[in-house]
Amino acid sequence: MSMNPELAKNTLFLERHEAILKCLNYLIEYRQEVMDILTQFSSYRAANAEIDSTILTLQGALQEVQTYQPSLQRSMAVFMPSNVVLYSYALYLLIPSLYVENIDFRPSSHVNEYVNMLHEKLQAVHGLPIYIRKVSQRVFMENSVLPADIVVFTGSYTNAEKIKKQIRKEQLYIFYGQGINPFIIGPDADLELAVTDVIRMRLFNSGQDCLGPDIILVHQDVTENFKNLLIERLDQLVFGANNDPNASYSPIFYKDTLYSVSEYFNTNDKFIIYGGGIDFRTKKDGADDCI
Repeated sequence: MSMNPELAKNTLFLERHEAILKCLNYLIEYRQEVMDILTQFSSYRAANAEIDSTILTLQGALQEVQTYQPSLQRSMAVFMPSNVVLYSYALYLLIPSLYVENIDFRPSSHVNEYVNMLHEKLQAVHGLPIYIRKVSQRVFMENSVLPADIVVFTGSYTNAEKIKKQIRKEQLYIFYGQGINPFIIGPDADLELAVTDVIRMRLFNSGQDCLGPDIILVHQDVTENFKNLLIERLDQLVFGANNDPNASYSPIFYKDTLYSVSEYFNTNDKFIIYGGGIDFRTKKDGADDCI
């Protein structure tokens, strides 16, 4: 006799909410273990903020799932992003496990090693049917994506469209991508606050975050004042290692970023008014403090 879907959903939630609580307690009690993994590719400040965000998200997740009661799903396949890997682990894997029976995920090749380390730590805590698939995209498509009820893709729009063309119409397809996030400064803006926020947002994880502003639009009446104040504040920034809590920004982890920025600087050198140098030895990217 088959189980009533509503009863099955409640049973799944009851079985797994304890596992989520275990992960939550682990992040609180063994925070440094997670920091040691994250700071191998993220700045200290970014890693610290990511753990805080993940804890807050998990704290609210149980009530949210109980409130909205998403329907029980059999399987999900997730293409994980190359940044905010802990937060993404909670958002795309842990929380959906409350209503999805089995979840396969494929880590980004850029951070495959570190995602595997993180998964091993968390898997030992939660014991949920969340499986890392360290295979090619083609194999992941065949074995995990095509049979899944839900497919989650994070990455470029072009690649998202390629994936979309290969899956069935009845599959739920969720795409998270990158947009042009503008920072707009009007004529009456508090320039001290504006500069503080621009630096905080643009230098989050040394600029390696897709939510960081890609363009800053400043009203012509305050352009000079804003520029001068920004340069003054940039001179005060401190470059340091990923595990340095006092560093304002840290080495660039993604090597292809250094190459693309170098090419961009070389093409647009006439527009640079501050900074612009790249130290390939220390992975110090001039784009972090360039105007």
